[in-house]
Amino acid sequence: MTARDPALARAAVGVAKTFGVPFMGLAGTCHQSAAEELGVPFIAGTRRPVSIFALTAYGASNVISPL
Repeated sequence: MTARDPALARAAVGVAKTFGVPFMGLAGTCHQSAAEELGVPFIAGTRRPVSIFALTAYGASNVISPL
């Protein structure tokens, strides 16, 4: 939804701005427009599923586990 709705995209990108991190989104959509508008670095993703692991660590057995 955020890729097609400018208000939602600005809200999502605003979170990235608050935390000082880039925003990864779909190129040529509201994601990119909102990032440019708010001055947030933009990382263009693809329309294929992407797995992102945040707040994770590798355990002793090299398995990803939450922090």
